[in-house]
Amino acid sequence: LIADMYKIHGGVAKAKLDFKQLARGLQPGFVWCFGRECFSMGGGLWLGPYVTAGVKKAVSERGLDVPDYPLRFSCGFLSGSVTAFATQWLHNTTLYAGRLAAVEEPVGAPYYTRASLMTAWNEMGPRMVWANYPQRMCLIAGAVGLMNMVDIFHRPDLIFVKGCR
Repeated sequence: LIADMYKIHGGVAKAKLDFKQLARGLQPGFVWCFGRECFSMGGGLWLGPYVTAGVKKAVSERGLDVPDYPLRFSCGFLSGSVTAFATQWLHNTTLYAGRLAAVEEPVGAPYYTRASLMTAWNEMGPRMVWANYPQRMCLIAGAVGLMNMVDIFHRPDLIFVKGCR
């Protein structure tokens, strides 16, 4: 997918963008990108503490003691790996939306919501669910693991989801 973008833009000098052009450039795939980030990073950050608590309980029941930071990082990494995989199809669809915009495809412009999904499916088939996963997983899982380790929600009483119960 990224190689296609290099073919489209390779060796072409780009003019400096003004604010309107920048805003227009953010439109393709906006729906997919928003969903991708909400559920990959957001889902991982939500899931991480629950996985950590479950693993901590299981480990302590077996009489083992695991240091807190490595436990929180590894559980966050696991959570981020799962949510990155669950949203990989959104990621690939977002990339296709960007490609459609780059070649100025008129069908589906400017957001390419349905057009990018159909193009991704037609060109990749079921591979759109896992293609490019390892590279993206490292980023998402690493970031979620780090944020879970440093406990960015160190005030559990402020977590919105827990406040809704």
